[in-house]
Amino acid sequence: MEAKSVIVMSRIISGAIGLIGAILMLVPAGLTIAAIAPLFGYLGYLPYLPAEVQAIIYVLLVCVILALISSLIALGGAVKVFLRRRGAKILIAGSVLYLIFGIIVPIAVVLAILGPYTQYMGLGLSWRAYLGIVGMILGVIGGVMASRAEVLTAPPPTYVPTPPPPPPR
Repeated sequence: MEAKSVIVMSRIISGAIGLIGAILMLVPAGLTIAAIAPLFGYLGYLPYLPAEVQAIIYVLLVCVILALISSLIALGGAVKVFLRRRGAKILIAGSVLYLIFGIIVPIAVVLAILGPYTQYMGLGLSWRAYLGIVGMILGVIGGVMASRAEVLTAPPPTYVPTPPPPPPR
């Protein structure tokens, strides 16, 4: 009986860690969407900008939207884990997608387009970027912990092979 309570406690702790991580991922993505929302009215003026600026704006806009979606996926997985259901893989997938679309791709695109000019200005990671990175790490940790707890609570397989027929006489 004590092993079951340890498993339940492990699921609750991992769900709470995943939930905190998903919220930490959701805050920067939502704040970025809220910050750039007034600029949507000026999208008609983008063709008049240089091609490099257009590429940066379009890619970062898509990345912010995909980061928001992936943080919502991680939040859904964390809630499922917290409610003692199977959601560890969803939490891990949302965290990894946030890593890709919220951190790696925007930095890679800016570095690829601006190239040598980035040495003068640095990456410029703000507190929102650090918050998202910490949230992604907590989301992966919570998802891995929850997946280990799911393995312990998995029911045994229901398939029982049929015995071989008796040998012929």
